Amino acid sequence: RFVASFSYKFRQSFRIKNVVPDSPADRAGLQKDDLTLRINGRPSYEFKLGQILYKFQEKPYKKIKLLIQRRGRKMRFEFFLEKRV
Repeated sequence: RFVASFSYKFRQSFRIKNVVPDSPADRAGLQKDDLTLRINGRPSYEFKLGQILYKFQEKPYKKIKLLIQRRGRKMRFEFFLEKRV
């Protein structure tokens, strides 16, 4: 008999669905369909969607650092949040 056993731990990531034109993220170079890997140094799978949305709407002038994957390439981005008008 042959018995195979393996386990796989799914690590959730988040795909950017929209980048607001002329926003800090847009000016930094983020694009629709970029896949988040790390947010401010932490793996994105440690966050829930609500936490990420909150982080992007936190206090103005907060620095956001992202590691994303775009078409198989890892890229780093940094930008500062702006005051909402």
